[in-house]
Amino acid sequence: MTAPTTLDLFSGACGGWSLGMERAGFRTLAACELDPWRRRVYGANFPHAKLYDDVAGLSAARLLADLGQLPDVVVASPPCQDVSAANVRGRGLDGDRSGIGFEHVLRLAAECRPRWLCLENSPRLRTRGADRVLAGLEQIGYAPTPVVVGAWHAGLLHRRQRCWILAFTDTPRAGAAGWGSSGRWLQLAQANAGSGHPSDADEVRDPGRGRRAERGEEARRQPAQSLRLASHQGRGRGGGGPDQLFPQDPPWVDAGEKLGRSLRVLDGVSDWLARACCSAFGDAVVPQISYAIGRSILRTEAELAAADELRLAA
Repeated sequence: MTAPTTLDLFSGACGGWSLGMERAGFRTLAACELDPWRRRVYGANFPHAKLYDDVAGLSAARLLADLGQLPDVVVASPPCQDVSAANVRGRGLDGDRSGIGFEHVLRLAAECRPRWLCLENSPRLRTRGADRVLAGLEQIGYAPTPVVVGAWHAGLLHRRQRCWILAFTDTPRAGAAGWGSSGRWLQLAQANAGSGHPSDADEVRDPGRGRRAERGEEARRQPAQSLRLASHQGRGRGGGGPDQLFPQDPPWVDAGEKLGRSLRVLDGVSDWLARACCSAFGDAVVPQISYAIGRSILRTEAELAAADELRLAA
C-alpha cells in the first residue's frame, strides 16, 4: 500500500520534519529550501525527495507537472527571524522574512489542499502573529490547533520550546482519491501496527534517554500538552534540578552555543563551517516530535476510518 506523502517547506539542512514523518510511515515527496548549502545537505539525507529552491516559485501546478501528484500532508517551518524572542525589535508577521514565509505556506495550502498542514515556529509567535495565522487557516477551510512543546518534553537535554500548529480539513481536493476512504486508512494503520514501529508509549524515546534520566526534573514539571505525548507526562529526569542539565556550564547556555564551541576547537574546522553548523542546528526540527505528530495523524485517520465503517454498516 502506498504511504501518504509529505511536502517539507523551509526544510533546513537537517530535515527534522522529513525524518520524523518518514519514521512514522510517511514518504517525503518533495522539499523546498532556499539556502544552497542547506539544500545540498538535505539532498544528501533525502535523495529520493524532489528539491526546490524558492517557495515563491512553487505552486500546485508545478508540483503536479513535476511529480504527477500533490502531497497528502504539508509540513513547514517558516523563517522565524521576525518572530523570535532573540529579535527584540521583531515585527512578527509584519516582518519581511516571517510574514512572507507564512503567506506562501497559506497560499500553497489553499492550492494543494493537503489533508493536514503542520507548522513549527518560535513560541513567541503566540504574541507576534499566531492570531493571523489561525484566522488565515480557518479562511481556507482548515481547523487549526496550536500548542507549545519543547525538546525537553521528548527527553532531550535542551529546552527548545516551539510553537506547533496542526491544521486539518475534511474537504477533499478534486481527485484526492484515498482521503476520506475508510479502507485506505484502516489498512495503513494495520500495516503500521506490525511494521516494527515503537509503541505509542515509546514513540519519543531514543537510546540515550536512560542516561539523560539521571539529570534534572524539568520534564516532570513541564509535561507535553498535546501531540499524543500524554503517555510521557510525569516521566522526568530524576535527580538534580535545571542547573544540572549542563553541569559544566550555566543553565542558560544554549545547546547550539555548545555545539559551536566544540566545532571550533577541532583542527581544520573553519569559522564558516562552525557558524553554518550552529545555524543549521538552530533551524532543526526535533524529529522525535515530528514523529509523534506523524503517528498521531495516522491514529486519527484510522479512528475516522473506523467510525466511517461503523456508519456505513449501521
